[in-house]
Amino acid sequence: MQINNVSLSALRAFCEVAQCLSFTVAARRLFRSQPALSRQVADMERELGLLLFVRQGRALSLTPAGHDLLGRARAILGDIDAFADRARAMASGSVGVLRVGATPMLFDNIMPRLLHEYGRKWNRVALKVVEEKSSNVIAQVESRELDVALTRYVTTDEIAAERLFPMHLVAIVRRGHALARRRVLEVSELQEIPLLLMAQGIGSRVLIDQTCRLDGYRLRDIRFESHSYGSLVAMAMAGYGVAVVSSVVSLQHEDARVIPVAHRGARLGTWAAIHWHRRTELPAYMQEFINIALRLSHSDYPGRHYGFPDLPD
Repeated sequence: MQINNVSLSALRAFCEVAQCLSFTVAARRLFRSQPALSRQVADMERELGLLLFVRQGRALSLTPAGHDLLGRARAILGDIDAFADRARAMASGSVGVLRVGATPMLFDNIMPRLLHEYGRKWNRVALKVVEEKSSNVIAQVESRELDVALTRYVTTDEIAAERLFPMHLVAIVRRGHALARRRVLEVSELQEIPLLLMAQGIGSRVLIDQTCRLDGYRLRDIRFESHSYGSLVAMAMAGYGVAVVSSVVSLQHEDARVIPVAHRGARLGTWAAIHWHRRTELPAYMQEFINIALRLSHSDYPGRHYGFPDLPD
């Protein structure tokens, strides 16, 4: 049996009459006329091909079919009301799903604090968080698989960004190393030094490789490459070489010495930033995530304690 004309209005009328067992009372509660309500329920019965009520004079009772369908009608109306409530909440920007991506170095430092602060106020927003290298999270924002991404500063025709905090390129050596007392280390000097570097395509390594290509430098002694800043620092503390990393790295070693890396006298580095798609209309919960990220990173950020001057925009 195909049913085409059972409306939500008819379902509400049926449920109200079943609750009151009186067309007169139900009509008053629905602000309808009693004849109009009676006709609507009768039309619904004809559409369904069965009786929902037994009418005996002024007395009204549900048929077995009416009892069965009443629970289903209430469930349908409950789902519709929940759907409408959810839509209104989403329209107001108070609920939704926020898909966030970040690079590993930012997960270790700023992301836990950011997620905690955001969740305190926006606990009705479902957060889906992924960790990826910079090029991947940017590509996923461009394809709209992610709503926001935290990584090194990048803008394109599709990607908008706000800078969060500077990430200086630094060399890490242990106390007593020949370079430990240096106040700055030029990229050109890295050509003959035993180096411990991040894997290609990641943060600080991209910056080193770009600078070397610019001036034709060649890094001749790369001893170790890793996806983990911690591994590079541990190897440097073991005396295996000089770790060249971002200033966001967490240092737990009292013997570690941090030396800024420069190019032609200017400190070398990039900015951490939060990114989103330019053509996305930002709901309130997404805009607030961006605002909290900006506020937290401006008040404090990884590497601030080194006292390095800000990088140029």
